[in-house]
Amino acid sequence: MSRKLVGFASLAGVLAVVYWGCGGDSTEPEEEPRPSRAVVAAGADQTGTVGQPLPAALVVQVNDQNGSAMSGIAVGFVVTQGGGSLSSATGTTDASGQASTNWTLGTTAGVVQTVTATVTSATSVKATFNATATADVAAIISPDSGNGQFAFRGTKVANNIVVLVRDQYANAVSGQLVQFVAPAGSGTLDSTAAFSDAVGRARTGWTLGADLGEDTAQAVVQGVTGSPVTFTATAHDLNVETVTPNPLVLGGTGTVTGTGFDPVIGNNLVTVGGTEVTITAATATQLDFDVPNACIPAGDFDVEVTVGSITSAPKSAAIEPTSFLTMAVGDQVIVQDPTQFCLQFEESSGDEAYLVGVQSVTEVASSLTPVTVSSVVAAGGAPAPAPAAAEQPAVNTRRRQLTPRATRQLEDLQRRRIAETRMLQESLELMRNLPQGPARAPAAGSIAVDAQVGDTIDIRVPTGSPLSCDAYEEITTVARQVGTQAIWLDDIGNPAGGFMPADFQAFDTQFTADIYDEDVAYFGQPADIDGNNRVAFVFTKQTNIEGPAGFVSPLDQLARVDCASSDEGEIVYMWVPDPAGEVADSLDLDFARFETPTIAAHEFVHVIQVGRRAQAGFSLPSLWELEGQASLGEEIVGHVIEGNAPGQDLDADIAFDFSQTAESDWYFFTFEDIMRYYGADYYVSFGTRIDGAPEECTWLARVEDMPCLFTLVNGVPWSLLRWLSDHYGPSFAGGEQEFHQALIDNNLAGFENIEALVGVPIDTLLAQWAAMLYIDNRILDDGTAVVADPILTMPSWNLFDIFENTVLGGVNVHTLEPQTRGFNDFSTNVNVRAASTAYFVMSGNGRSATALGATNLSGQTLPANMQMWVVRMK
Repeated sequence: MSRKLVGFASLAGVLAVVYWGCGGDSTEPEEEPRPSRAVVAAGADQTGTVGQPLPAALVVQVNDQNGSAMSGIAVGFVVTQGGGSLSSATGTTDASGQASTNWTLGTTAGVVQTVTATVTSATSVKATFNATATADVAAIISPDSGNGQFAFRGTKVANNIVVLVRDQYANAVSGQLVQFVAPAGSGTLDSTAAFSDAVGRARTGWTLGADLGEDTAQAVVQGVTGSPVTFTATAHDLNVETVTPNPLVLGGTGTVTGTGFDPVIGNNLVTVGGTEVTITAATATQLDFDVPNACIPAGDFDVEVTVGSITSAPKSAAIEPTSFLTMAVGDQVIVQDPTQFCLQFEESSGDEAYLVGVQSVTEVASSLTPVTVSSVVAAGGAPAPAPAAAEQPAVNTRRRQLTPRATRQLEDLQRRRIAETRMLQESLELMRNLPQGPARAPAAGSIAVDAQVGDTIDIRVPTGSPLSCDAYEEITTVARQVGTQAIWLDDIGNPAGGFMPADFQAFDTQFTADIYDEDVAYFGQPADIDGNNRVAFVFTKQTNIEGPAGFVSPLDQLARVDCASSDEGEIVYMWVPDPAGEVADSLDLDFARFETPTIAAHEFVHVIQVGRRAQAGFSLPSLWELEGQASLGEEIVGHVIEGNAPGQDLDADIAFDFSQTAESDWYFFTFEDIMRYYGADYYVSFGTRIDGAPEECTWLARVEDMPCLFTLVNGVPWSLLRWLSDHYGPSFAGGEQEFHQALIDNNLAGFENIEALVGVPIDTLLAQWAAMLYIDNRILDDGTAVVADPILTMPSWNLFDIFENTVLGGVNVHTLEPQTRGFNDFSTNVNVRAASTAYFVMSGNGRSATALGATNLSGQTLPANMQMWVVRMK
């Protein structure tokens, strides 16, 4: 045996001696009994009458931890739900471990009532008794409903007469027999006896007697308070027998015949579909009335007559509008009377789609008209289901990617165009407000007819905002290029890194070869008030400081003695490159070279416009006319240089120069202007859509409080003038060129000018143009092409391709997006700015009769500057 084993054996022996030496008793001391469980021994789940003792006592059994009964344990009893009382709130368990009490229920029937028994010395040891209380015997009967009704004599009242039976504690009593009695002459009851239901109500129907006057009926439960309960009802002879004509026509007249009417008109009330109508004649048996001219759909409506406090039973009558909207696909209907702003769609099972416009036709740019547009479907009719999701047609998502630098440059140019518009608008307003006096011809002007390259010439550049005749910066320029049609002047104080002599030569070559001839062909010869046979392009840092890329001041048409800032001639103030940002925001030389021809083409049109008007002594055109025509000047010059022409249905490849091969951005900013009108934000929150566009934006003038970014008076009015040129230009002997010259050489302005030349009301033209912006070349979601009236198209450009099939700068938020609706009930509020439109597309495959209307926010007729139009697309 090893040492380790010996040691272990010795230790085991010692432990054995110690254990047995203690006597060998292994039993632990017993635990004291304690209350561990309380259970319901008797009286559980009883049912009794409210306010009465339960038949059996509540007995609780208390046991210790070993399950043995414990005597002498104090127990407390408490009512924990439902009220009532106990014969004893405490008790002590007897030899069998039980304690008890008696329970009188609370007075609320129909709820579970509870008592909890708790061991006083161990509050977690408890038991719960439940009981259900039922109502006591009937003690009270009272009227519940059906009293004071009216009915035509010999007919049943609309509602049953109903009593409520309760016990002494106001609990509903079920199963109680109630007797119903109607005295002789007071009609008949459906039942003379009825039992109260689970909530204590007993009821019967009541047919009134044949005589006029008050009838009575009683409900009786013998021996209870409130019995008998008396009901009264009035038998009358007010009855609508016929409604003619059938159908009634909205805005027409109608007649009801029957009995019980009052011969005094004012004592009768006639409602049609709940709407009070005007009564025009009355006898005891006939009432004539005007059918409301409301915007409600065709359908059946209740006609009711009220005399005093009595209303007849309703009589159903059909109502139809004077006519339904009947249109071929591609047609447009224009509603110019605001009292008639209700489009009535007849019930249809076809798949149809309509473009709806609510349009302001005022030329007051600040005008903003709140409008509620609402649709109502015929009562009981099923709304048209939403159009089925269709596979989208293939879209050519051509992209013009904008680098951060390009984005900054385009944003800069757009802001400069805005500044140009501001200065033009301010100078127009200044000229209109100048004191009237004898016209004085300008002097020789700032630029002599024999000016040569290298000559220094002083020029006054208008400055400040708003512009004034007294605010200008006098600069010294050097003639860098003198051509046959233009002279090119360079401010000697311009920043470094500007245009070189070769640039001015190139500008003059393009101006002479392309810009001058094309603009003159469209808009006429410039006035040449200074007699030097040239337009002066003044390239000066002051233009950069003032903000635009180029501008023309109509003040230069005035004699300097009348307006100190005038240069008395045909002047265009142009930007200059400023790579280092010495005088204002930096301007890259190559970017300025690229965009300058477009700016020159635009501003030269202004020279022609204001010069010819001033020379003829005519009033000045509207701002939107000036800018729209100047933008068209960019387009037509671009056509000559890029090999395009009007009427070619040009697409997005041309509009946005995806190939980046064009000599300048001839078209880009025109279409980008329209995109912003539609709600695109490419500047503040790049790639987002602005709420409220286009309806809350105007293109007539600069308005500060509209949601669309910047000014819209370039591209949007261009689209109107281009559309007019396409459709009405050919009617002029000299084509669209003569049309545009006539706009300038007419002593009218704005809408009045357009209307006089085209011979079509401006309201109609605006409706057609606004619809064209969405309809032109449109392909619907299901691939269906909209074949529209040709007047709703733009022959020169494919607008659907330009706006829908293009992604600009990686995002596509520049489309015209009408609110889309089915032929369902809806109501929406919009704000419509001057010359703009709130667009809606309503479509669906099958519909009930539907009425679509437009009112002010109070449901009243809109002002006369509003019109409503619709085009059927499918």
